[in-house]
Amino acid sequence: MCLNKNVSLADVFPIIEESLNGGGSAVFVARGTSMEPLFKDGKTAVRIIKPVEPPKKRDIIFYRRSNGDFILHRIVDVKEKGYVCRGDNQLENEFPVLKENIIGVVTHYNNGKREKAVNRFWQKLYARIWVNCSFLKKIKHKFFDKKVR
Repeated sequence: MCLNKNVSLADVFPIIEESLNGGGSAVFVARGTSMEPLFKDGKTAVRIIKPVEPPKKRDIIFYRRSNGDFILHRIVDVKEKGYVCRGDNQLENEFPVLKENIIGVVTHYNNGKREKAVNRFWQKLYARIWVNCSFLKKIKHKFFDKKVR
């Protein structure tokens, strides 16, 4: 049986945590626009696993902020005091994201057609370009994003 009901991540987090701690994976639909254009708000399903090794630059991690918010962002740098993270659609970094706040790392995503691994050549190339070329995001925001009127 499949239920088509929106539930908050906070409500299902114990199930996600149990699955990850048992060596499994968890799949949920990403919400928000911070990871566009890769993840579409309410349309992209992401698969996460518990990291088996420390996450590295350009990995997409699922973590929880101290205020309780669940976040999917990309690691743009690794520092001694934590990770520097940023959404693909954002210009501002978040630092520090601590190792103990990381719940999982994204391994696959599905935008409606088929599941794609994030470690494929084209995904790695996209991440390298997008992370290292902030000016592209500035151009996108200035000329292509919808203006609030």
